[in-house]
Amino acid sequence: MTAEFQIKNSTFIKVAPTQKYMKLLERTPEIIRMKVLTKNTGVPYCDTFGLEEDWYVVSKPKTKCCIVRLTSGIKWYKSTMMKGMIKSSSEAGTKEFWDHYQKWLVEEKKMGFVEIKRPSTPKDKKKIKTERVVDTRKVDKPKPKEEEKVV
Repeated sequence: MTAEFQIKNSTFIKVAPTQKYMKLLERTPEIIRMKVLTKNTGVPYCDTFGLEEDWYVVSKPKTKCCIVRLTSGIKWYKSTMMKGMIKSSSEAGTKEFWDHYQKWLVEEKKMGFVEIKRPSTPKDKKKIKTERVVDTRKVDKPKPKEEEKVV
């Protein structure tokens, strides 16, 4: 897939021609997994890196919800002194994409969105704490049994 993206806040570059290479790794009724490699042309230092994403979509049969997990990282082709700047710009762009995607899901598609955060690693690396955000609106609480009812 080829597209051209407008670049904001740049006096030298207005458009970045971009190519996405998508490879379907797995497709079943419950799982879709694909790798996406994004490369730019016509941008300074664009020949030194590419952005690699791993999309993982899981859903249970006969449900109307799914879990989408995206991991991304920079694939370096050449060494450059601009690695820090490239890395921070790529991370900011990925975060911006996910913020827009979440907004689109919630506002346009009227879908709920729950984010499960990465485990936080305290100074003592043996004690890893996982933080999760759970949407309880979609969970039906079980009705109490006859013996459990309080009169």
